[in-house]
Amino acid sequence: MRYDLTTAGSPESQMLHEPVAFESALDEAGGRLYFIQWSQQLDRGQLCSMPVDGGAIRTHTSADAFLLSPNKQYGAVSGENERGSYLNLANLSTGQVFPVNQGSIVVDMQWDAAGDRLYYSVYNAEADNEDQPLSLYVYDVATGANEKLMDMVAGSLYPANASRGVVLVYLFTQVNQAIPMSYWLPLD
Repeated sequence: MRYDLTTAGSPESQMLHEPVAFESALDEAGGRLYFIQWSQQLDRGQLCSMPVDGGAIRTHTSADAFLLSPNKQYGAVSGENERGSYLNLANLSTGQVFPVNQGSIVVDMQWDAAGDRLYYSVYNAEADNEDQPLSLYVYDVATGANEKLMDMVAGSLYPANASRGVVLVYLFTQVNQAIPMSYWLPLD
């Protein structure tokens, strides 16, 4: 739906698209809305976009989750297909899709403030320490370098205000009380 909030009183609305199934993040880049649309024929999601004022839907790549870079040049997409779990990077202007991680189940992903590094966590099947079931990686868009940074606790990644780094939020439970703990990971 699109709402015109310039109208006094109740906003005017217009139906832009009525998908069969739509449960996803929604983001905008270059005058297009990006979202995941589920396909029952494929039994998986696809990253799609459409003009913000309505119009034809464009399918970009398969994806169950996505996150656009702050500079709106790339979309990190993760999911599972017939070849297994994946994390790919889609160039929004050229349509090219680059593999970042194949075979690992992506738990969370977050861009740095500059939009040139993608931090992501995956399940660590060979974890020596059961208190650290995830591994944190960083992918450098310019060089294509993909580096494991550390094993970590289960938590959520959030953008940091610094150009390099990410914030990890971990819910520590004590006496049946969830206590959020935040860690800034300055990663240069």
